[in-house]
Amino acid sequence: MSGDDNGELEKRKLNPAADEPALDASTQLQLGRILSQYSQDLINQPVPDIFLALLAKLEAREREAP
Repeated sequence: MSGDDNGELEKRKLNPAADEPALDASTQLQLGRILSQYSQDLINQPVPDIFLALLAKLEAREREAP
């Protein structure tokens, strides 16, 4: 087997055919729920004070600009 053949085999392992899902439906559903919960937790976090201060400075400069 040549080096090119090994590369093709690795590509197939990393990118299965469209009709062959990499994960079964229950695993996909579980991952979807976990990611959804994680993203909702991030969205619901308060904006850090440092970002609020930076935004206030930016808004003040924009008001001062001609």
